[in-house]
Amino acid sequence: MKAPCARCGTEIECWPYRVGKAVCRACLHAIRIENGQRVGAAQQPEIGTVRVVDVRGIKYRQVYRPDHGNAPKGGWKMEHRIVMENHMQGPLHSSEVVHHINHDSLDNRIENLRYYKTKGEHLAVEHSADGVKARMAGYPSCEKCGKRTAYGETLCWACWKQSQTCPKCGRPDRKMATRAMCHGCYKRHRARPVSGSASNPNSDG
Repeated sequence: MKAPCARCGTEIECWPYRVGKAVCRACLHAIRIENGQRVGAAQQPEIGTVRVVDVRGIKYRQVYRPDHGNAPKGGWKMEHRIVMENHMQGPLHSSEVVHHINHDSLDNRIENLRYYKTKGEHLAVEHSADGVKARMAGYPSCEKCGKRTAYGETLCWACWKQSQTCPKCGRPDRKMATRAMCHGCYKRHRARPVSGSASNPNSDG
């Protein structure tokens, strides 16, 4: 069947279960380029191109350096490891660790990077009592309650849930039950009788 491409809207042939997910050939090539896959010399990004990737919920900067001595197969190398290798004037082994001191994985200044010879040494230092205390102190605080929150966030999860404008009733500073309605709207929605569930007085029996 025919359906629009999920990325550009061009009409393409796809299976019914792929409607809304399938992409055209041009968009597929673009997605592969963004993911660092080799799709031919003409589609490869320029050397030095920087992108941000998500690794288990943590964002890192990668640089396209296929000419690097120990670059991975895709050609994308972590920027913080390149900065440390330039500082140490030599390649890093895969067992060596480069740690972000302020725990901001996008801050790749050499002043914010610390070198560990092994992964075990990194874990021993960072998971010690002093290391955990320093890591907890580095997290930002919630503007409302003062509790620790994630990097880049000004509100903790509990305060964020209680400070939203309900899309259904339009009232601000509401505690959300779902993304579509606050708790008040949700209670009224649940209390509303379902069509056809009430007994019909004219029915037999």
